[in-house]
Amino acid sequence: MKASKILLIEKECIIAMEIQKTLTELGYQIFTSISGDKGLEMAFKINPDLIIIDLNLADGIKTAKRLREFLDIPLIYLAAYINDKILEEAKLTKPSHIILKPFNMDELIDRIKIALEKSKLDRDGANRELLA
Repeated sequence: MKASKILLIEKECIIAMEIQKTLTELGYQIFTSISGDKGLEMAFKINPDLIIIDLNLADGIKTAKRLREFLDIPLIYLAAYINDKILEEAKLTKPSHIILKPFNMDELIDRIKIALEKSKLDRDGANRELLA
């Protein structure tokens, strides 16, 4: 089975390095960016299976909206802070999960597994409908 490709768009380098290290050890293929624009470029080049994005990036929600226009893949937000306005905007991008910082790495890993499995089940269901 091929390793799932995860694009991590995270402005905090220490957090990005820790996530990358942990997920690489678990067998995921990780690509990282510290900006939304570079993350968009990378997403179209690598076609990831999942995207983890810092909700508090200056262009985090805008980037997620652009990604949603072109890619039907799970999206997980990481957020240092959130208010009602940010939450309502974030919900429009239909994220799989929103995880508040500081977070437990096991929680992130569980959310990744859930999002990838749900995405696989959705794709398999869609494929069965096409064949019917």
